[in-house]
Order: sequence, then structure tokens, then C-alpha cells
Amino acid sequence: MGRHSLTPEKRDARRRAVRTRFQAFLAACSVLLVAVPVALDAVGEALPPKVYAVLAGAALVITQVAGTITRIMALPAVRSFIDQYLPWLSAE
Repeated sequence: MGRHSLTPEKRDARRRAVRTRFQAFLAACSVLLVAVPVALDAVGEALPPKVYAVLAGAALVITQVAGTITRIMALPAVRSFIDQYLPWLSAE
């Protein structure tokens, strides 16, 4: 096997992490970059470009936090804890 070869399990875990980050990114962008400016526009407030940039940064932070939480929850010790104490969160 090559140095960068991944087992099917690791490849699947990576795909799940990428999907989670993408989903979180879409959700964060739709709220922070679309809904907030539209709501402010509806009440007559204009969103300054600097605030819009801050909201974009916040969307990226939310995306990273969601990805990190996903990676932590995929750890064997965490999965075991969830299976034992929080079965309603269990993957199986």
C-alpha cells in the first residue's frame, strides 16, 4: 500500500466529515449571509460590507466547529460512550 492509501473505513469517515462540513457551511451561509441581510433589509437597515465580511467569517467558523465535533464523535471511545449511555445518538 502507498503512503497515502486509506482503508475503506477511514475513507468513509473522511467522506462523512466532508459531508458534515459542507452541510454546516450551507446552513451557516443560508442563515448568516442570506437570511440576516434580507431580514435587515425588510426593516430598512442596510448591512455594511464589513459586517457582511464578519458574517462570512462566522459561517466558516461554524463550519469548522461542526467538522471538529463530527471528528470527535467518530472516535472509538466517544462512539462507545454514546452506544452505552446515549443510545438514541448511536449510529446503529
